[in-house]
Formats: sequence, structure tokens, C-alpha cells
Amino acid sequence: PTHTSPCPCCSAATSRVWMRTRPLSASEPSYTLLRCPACSHVWLADPPSPEQLAKFYDPVYHQAVTRSGEMGSSRWGRQVEILSRYKSGGAILDLCCSSGGFLSCLKNGNWELAGVEANPEAAERARQLTGGNIVTGDIASAPLPSDHFDVVTCTDVLEHLYEPRPVFEKAAQWLKPGGIFY
Repeated sequence: PTHTSPCPCCSAATSRVWMRTRPLSASEPSYTLLRCPACSHVWLADPPSPEQLAKFYDPVYHQAVTRSGEMGSSRWGRQVEILSRYKSGGAILDLCCSSGGFLSCLKNGNWELAGVEANPEAAERARQLTGGNIVTGDIASAPLPSDHFDVVTCTDVLEHLYEPRPVFEKAAQWLKPGGIFY
């Protein structure tokens, strides 16, 4: 069915219901995922407010991510392989880098590592793990230089953003000419 929510990525006027979830329990809400027919972006219809959403990203969440294999090449091997087809070094910025798992796979001397992470504890862990320039805060206000990065990565992030377009704009600002947004 057609939905009247415009696409948050490309601003297409309509979207389609892509999937409806079942609640895990009677106290859990069900969710509807919408998909843009123009750019294929998928997003959550009527998402929880940022205050409501914060309960999902507490310290227990970050511990579970770390324990689930966030660290190590088995989790990030495919991304590293794809990236290496286009760039083998330079300055890389990982948006919402969590505790630095992806960046740690690139600690080979070929990369200048940087990241942005909203959670202060995860950002500190990323700094310790990678030695990179990890900025604590949100993407929109991250004080990073324009035309500096060869690669900006944004893995498992866009589906969590209320407004992805400003992230695209910041990435374009931070990338060198010919840089890659992945």
C-alpha cells in the first residue's frame, strides 16, 4: 500500500509499506517499515522520539554489541574487502563508530583513523582501541575539517537517523574531491 510519508533521503513524495513487525510481547509496539520506490531507502514509520529511543542504546546495548563480535576481522571483513577495491589508504572517517571495531581492522599504518560517536563510553573505547581521532557527539556538529577524508563510512547507521540528508551533506563537505562515501 502507498503511504504519504516522504522519503527522508531523496524526498520522493510517497512511500510504500515494506514490512510490518509483530510485537515481541503485549507491552511491545509493532512497527511499520516504509520503502521509497525511487531510491529504495527503508525507514521506520512513526519512530519513537529520541528520548524514547535512548533507552535502546544504553550501556547494556553497547556491551552486547562488543560481545557479539563487533571487534575483529570476522565482523568487518566484507566491508574492508569492498573498501580495498577502491582505496588502500588515506584518511578515513567512520560515522557512529561505536567502540571502534571497524576502524581497528584498518590499523595497518595505511590509514589515518577518525570517527564520530555519540556515546561517550563507546567513543573512549574507540580512542583506546584505534588511537584515532574520535569525536564525541552527533554527526551534524562534529568539528572535522572540510575536504580532508578519502573515505567516509556509515555502516548500519542510516536506518537509525531521523534526518539522513544532513549526514549526506556533512559527508560531502568532509570528503576530498574523488572521495568515497560508503
